[in-house]
Amino acid sequence: METLGQDLSGLYQDQADETHKERVLTGLSGLLAQIDDPLLDAFAADIAAAQQAIADSTPATLVSALDMLAAALTPSTFVKIVVQFSTLLCL
Repeated sequence: METLGQDLSGLYQDQADETHKERVLTGLSGLLAQIDDPLLDAFAADIAAAQQAIADSTPATLVSALDMLAAALTPSTFVKIVVQFSTLLCL
C-alpha cells in the first residue's frame, strides 16, 4: 500500500505521467487480488470501478477518477464492511 500511495501522489502531481498511471493500475490489481472474498465484494467492486475509471481517464478527467478511488477507500466504507460481516456472523 505504501508504494501505491506514492504512485497515487505522483500521478496526482503529474496527471499525464503514464508510468505512474500504470503503476497505480498494477497496485490496484494487486489490492483487488488480496481482497478477493465474497464478504468484500461490494468494497472490491467500488475499487474495481475506480480502477477502470483511472484506466479510461485522460489528464483532464483523472482527478475525478482519483476522487472515485478515494471515496471507495474511506473509513465509512470499512465500517459498512464490518457491519455486513457482523450481520452475517449473527445469522
